[in-house]
Amino acid sequence: MFNERLKNLRLSSNFSQKELAFKINLSPNIICEYEKGRSQPTIETLKKLSGIFQCSVDYLIGNEDDFGVIAGNGSAVAFTKEQNELLSVFNLLPLDSQREVIGFAKALAL
Repeated sequence: MFNERLKNLRLSSNFSQKELAFKINLSPNIICEYEKGRSQPTIETLKKLSGIFQCSVDYLIGNEDDFGVIAGNGSAVAFTKEQNELLSVFNLLPLDSQREVIGFAKALAL
């Protein structure tokens, strides 16, 4: 579960494995090992990933299906049930489909 969520979050954020590794001060090979399910991150690494992707550690490790509470500008913002559902489904999509959804949502917002 963690490996899939990490890869989906990384791709949806347009980070290469190398870029993500640099952000959390790890080797790109470690990110590859995480995504293949061959290695598990430390608690400190999970905290860093949570901050980068603005999601809960519980979401990263599969204990919850939504992003949880997301911190922003010093205050916590809880997503609605609908927002959590949208994010959960969105993160299951491949990157090209995510981009299509973003384009569609932007068109609807006009």
